[in-house]
Amino acid sequence: MAFTFNINQQAAVNTGRGGALASGVHKVTIQEAWLGETKNGNNTLDLELVGEDGSRATVYGMCIDETFTTGSKNSSFGVWNELAIVCAMQTGAVTPMERTAYDGSKTTENAFGELIGKSFTCGLQIIHDVNQDETKEVKRRSLYRAFYADGRSVAEVQAGEAVAKQSVALEITDYVTPKCKAFRERSAGAPAVAAAPVGVAPVAPIAPVQPVVAAPVQPAVVAPVVAAPVAAPVTASPAVAVAAGMPVNPLAGAL
Repeated sequence: MAFTFNINQQAAVNTGRGGALASGVHKVTIQEAWLGETKNGNNTLDLELVGEDGSRATVYGMCIDETFTTGSKNSSFGVWNELAIVCAMQTGAVTPMERTAYDGSKTTENAFGELIGKSFTCGLQIIHDVNQDETKEVKRRSLYRAFYADGRSVAEVQAGEAVAKQSVALEITDYVTPKCKAFRERSAGAPAVAAAPVGVAPVAPIAPVQPVVAAPVQPAVVAPVVAAPVAAPVTASPAVAVAAGMPVNPLAGAL
């Protein structure tokens, strides 16, 4: 094939674009909008969003009913109405369209045609949670707020405000659910166990040997030897000494 030199400005601009939208406020365009239903019978909305820099986000399973089938209030109902208003939905009609899944499989599902191609400013929040078995951390994105494309809220437009204030002041950070926090704590506290080679049974760790400390030797206490007192010499009188045949001290009589 012969080489043809052709500058494509848009291709250069698109270089480096893409990735995933982070928590925060973004101007986006709705690429896909699908009506779904939970196993409990609640209506849901799936959105495929594309940011101005090509970054993408999927909002999956957002309940759009005022209440859940259990009777409890749905906190996302207000956000759904914000989205419908800023995107100028009139009828809420759905149209069967072909949907391509991540694995390439195709199904026919109901799409909100009035939303596709609409641009708006969204408040997006990343939620860190766990799977149903609580064995793995998962991450999903939630539609936190919906503003007009110029950033103004429904309330600001109704009040005649010319400048966006709410979306500018809005600060959205990631949210970690209590279950996810507990899972992280368990994972951090679990000791790392090295895998044993194939065919070799793992060996239990050897308990550390406690050093043997000998009891201190108490010195023996020797009682002092006390010598018996020496008896004073007995001096016999001369008469007794002569009678006993003992030598006579010539000075004995003089004492």
